[in-house]
Amino acid sequence: MSESLIQSKFTSILNPYKIVSCDEETDREPTMRLIHSAARLLYITEGEGTIQINEKQYRLVPHTMVSLQPWDISEIVDVKKPLTYKRIIYNLNFINLFVRSDFNPHQIFMNLWQNLHEVPVAQIDPAQYEVLEGIMERLHREVGSDAYSSEAANQEAKPFSEVYIVSLIIEILVLFERSKHDEAPETEALDQTEDFEVRNMLNYLYSHMQEKITLDRLNQVFFVSPSTITKKLKRTLGYTFQELITAMRIYKAMDLLAYTDLKLQDIAHLVGFNDAAHLVRTFSQQAYMTPNAYRQTMRRPEKLDQLKTRESAATLAIINDFLAQYDNPQFTPKTIANKYQISIAELNRITMYYVERSASEFIAWLRVNRAAEMLLCTDLPVTEIALIVGFNTLKTFYRYFHKYYDLSPTEFREEVHYQHADGTVEGQC
Repeated sequence: MSESLIQSKFTSILNPYKIVSCDEETDREPTMRLIHSAARLLYITEGEGTIQINEKQYRLVPHTMVSLQPWDISEIVDVKKPLTYKRIIYNLNFINLFVRSDFNPHQIFMNLWQNLHEVPVAQIDPAQYEVLEGIMERLHREVGSDAYSSEAANQEAKPFSEVYIVSLIIEILVLFERSKHDEAPETEALDQTEDFEVRNMLNYLYSHMQEKITLDRLNQVFFVSPSTITKKLKRTLGYTFQELITAMRIYKAMDLLAYTDLKLQDIAHLVGFNDAAHLVRTFSQQAYMTPNAYRQTMRRPEKLDQLKTRESAATLAIINDFLAQYDNPQFTPKTIANKYQISIAELNRITMYYVERSASEFIAWLRVNRAAEMLLCTDLPVTEIALIVGFNTLKTFYRYFHKYYDLSPTEFREEVHYQHADGTVEGQC
């Protein structure tokens, strides 16, 4: 089974063109895998089957709603009865910006991407069937079957159309979020057995993080040879054993910094570093800020939406710099923070607010997406593509690429196909 990439250019979150499109589709057999470049909602009206989202499987029955985010990988792997569903494609960045400003009078921090990512499938309550279908019908009448854009709106302007469209999308997302808290046995993730050892190994590593952990110790616990563990971690997660341990320690330290008042020395011991100096050095290399700066930024996430005056004034220029310079190997969070005379913590506040990624993760995400496009559209060697998009080392490129696509660049080039806007699929762009 091959994969299909729905390809589109990255749209500036401060200057969006496409907002929403509505349509209805029917799948009578399993589909090829799709890597989505835009957020979408699927509402099943008829049929029965199974969808796989980022390697996890969920049952589909009438009144199931599926939320797919940019660069999620999905595939309908089983169709017991033909699946008919309403499809809404929308600009998540644009909607997110509205949610945090115009639709957020009390300035409450809302992590829309994270909420949608945690549970991507929900079973709509019977009491809400007619409500949801009514909202979708109104949305379809407003936007038609073609993608809504600001350019089209200038030609066929409807009073308050843009605000109305956004309000309908938000209403659907709120209904979806609330439905996720209800029991939905039809849409629970199916049991997955692949990489069972890796999942158990990760749980073990996390719960014993403060101890000295080696490959030999894992061999004694899981009865798997060190070489097998190394290969499995690299293939499954894209990390070496040492990189994985370091990353897990940093992530655990982030939680302790954000949610406790523990001193750095105590946190260092709890996550397995020798002392506070070791924690500070490693943390700064990974997060591009000191542990104390991270604590100040993230301790009260509800304050992230309250950008300082100088942060707000520089936001447009900063975001444009990310989009224009991400392929420059010398472009780092530190260089852009220095350029605008703000701290790394302030820079992360801006990127967390608009794209819900740290500055370093945003740069990596842009580079990987551009690399994916070049892998399909050119015959350039992988090494050359890695350098063109801004990665200093091939090792870092492979790690981030695997993180976002769960494939190596070579596997991606061999297995993924380009899908045009009209739905035709080719091997190359």
